[in-house]
Amino acid sequence: RRLGRRTDPRLELENLWRELRATAIDVRIPWPEGRSPRTAARILGLRVSASADENAALADLVGTLEEARYRERFELDEETRASCRAATATWIRVITQAAPPRRSRLARFLPRSVLDSRRQLDQDSSATVRPEANSYTEVG
Repeated sequence: RRLGRRTDPRLELENLWRELRATAIDVRIPWPEGRSPRTAARILGLRVSASADENAALADLVGTLEEARYRERFELDEETRASCRAATATWIRVITQAAPPRRSRLARFLPRSVLDSRRQLDQDSSATVRPEANSYTEVG
């Protein structure tokens, strides 16, 4: 996983958010699936011990992510980009430190997020497609 520069600022922010989710999954801190970024950040903040500054950085990241998702025109200036990257790095550290040390070390070498996605990919590729009868294929 890279936190490198992307050409599409929306994609870059989504990738930073995905990185936080992956880190939480790797160290087995439950991620609130299906929630808005603002709600997920609030729940995550309750599951780990973070300072006021760290919480503010996450709130700023979420605000920028929401702008990227919902604004018709979105530009990401260098200062905001750097701030979002720093917030992501900070929260990766916060999440990792919230887990027991052994689990954090294990996550570094065997990340669950990668293993789970690979397992899902294997299941998806091995599934056989069987045409089912439906209103378009049934002969009446």
